Amino acid sequence: MRSGSTLLKSLLATQNEISDLPEINFQKYQSFSQWRLSRLSPEPIIVLKKPSWLGEDIYPKLPSARPRKLIILIRRPQAVIRSCQAMYRELSPDKEKPSREEFLSYWCKTYERLQSFSQDDCFHIRYEDLLNQPIKKTSEIFSFVGLEGRDGVDSYHRPADRDWKWYDDDGGDRIQSLKVQATPSEMIDPDLDHLVSHSERAQKLLKAFGYI
Repeated sequence: MRSGSTLLKSLLATQNEISDLPEINFQKYQSFSQWRLSRLSPEPIIVLKKPSWLGEDIYPKLPSARPRKLIILIRRPQAVIRSCQAMYRELSPDKEKPSREEFLSYWCKTYERLQSFSQDDCFHIRYEDLLNQPIKKTSEIFSFVGLEGRDGVDSYHRPADRDWKWYDDDGGDRIQSLKVQATPSEMIDPDLDHLVSHSERAQKLLKAFGYI
């Protein structure tokens, strides 16, 4: 899901103790032991990022190894839908694209599933808050993963051994700036706003996550 997870992962990777891996399908690692997961990267804190994809039946299927913590990044459905549409145009210009209704259903299904996880093991963060308060929010996440007392950050670096690209991370222009940018002005799209505002599922989730 186009929620800004590459940005969040890059901010976390500014700390020496946290990995900077590409996107990894952690759902294949359900039976991995803690030792096997530790082989993915030398850092003691390993971040596994794998967004949901349109059409996935069950997401996420988490590795059973402990200890683990879940960071849930939330973004408004309008922005997600527009970003998904742009990605599909880039990757499959000649193929029929999913409708906005399909993308909204996908947004709802993903966050309904994520909402079911225990609050004790999860850190919920809205993408808009990360953009507007990056230092405060990253400091809170550092504490959540066990790095208490760390100053937050609002800039990051490129991965040492690769570049960002579609499917592995984010292929957009904003990630290339290496600095958090404030929330851009929302594009006015009455039809999309109408679709979201008349979806009972979407409105229930937006209320639960503090948007309304």
